[in-house]
Amino acid sequence: PHLYICLAWIPETSQLWKIWVDEFSAARILKSSVRNSSRLVLKIDHSPAFELFTVSPNGQYITGGSRDGQIHIWDLVSGSLVHTGSLPHQDNRDEYLIAVNYAANASLILCLRGSRIYELDAETLQKRKEVEIGVENVSCMASSPCGKQIALGLFGGEIVFLDNAYSATCRWNAHKRGIRALA
Repeated sequence: PHLYICLAWIPETSQLWKIWVDEFSAARILKSSVRNSSRLVLKIDHSPAFELFTVSPNGQYITGGSRDGQIHIWDLVSGSLVHTGSLPHQDNRDEYLIAVNYAANASLILCLRGSRIYELDAETLQKRKEVEIGVENVSCMASSPCGKQIALGLFGGEIVFLDNAYSATCRWNAHKRGIRALA
């Protein structure tokens, strides 16, 4: 299995295109005569178990997580695997990895498993902190780049906002059918 990342359609005459082509030399180029532009497609090989992905704020890395708590970081330019790690084993097999996000200006990777948030060092994947947040039925998570605010989407349609101490500061009934993604 592969993960394909497509960058936006850009005219090949633009300065941004020239920068991207140099920076992502391993990327495949797709051309569109209709749009009169091209786009780069990056391919990253990964295990089929990896379903959760997030791109670092600086655009240099992509981090993937598997339901069983495996975490991998790939270099976005070369597609090569840079770091591997895993969350601590859980006795409760019902708890699986729900989300991975960068925070604290890319120095932390936040992993949500069950009702626990794990802070991992983004360079080494070593666990810095583990916090029980006391929120159940979470379907997805998003964090502000600075890591001071976190939003959790719940299957019941509610969004819960957490502060940087992982305490709920606000709840909002957003949608009857449940929240599937936050950005």
